[in-house]
Amino acid sequence: TQNVLREKAGLSDGEKSEPVFYVNSDPSVLNDILGNKYKVIEKDF
Repeated sequence: TQNVLREKAGLSDGEKSEPVFYVNSDPSVLNDILGNKYKVIEKDF
């Protein structure tokens, strides 16, 4: 449990993952806001 908490809090020495954003509308809008720096996936919630 402590390892999971460290990973979630960003204190782990483990591999850093890339943020992914999920939207239920046109992903190009959020891509524009984020400057195309992150992965944005359209998903039907």
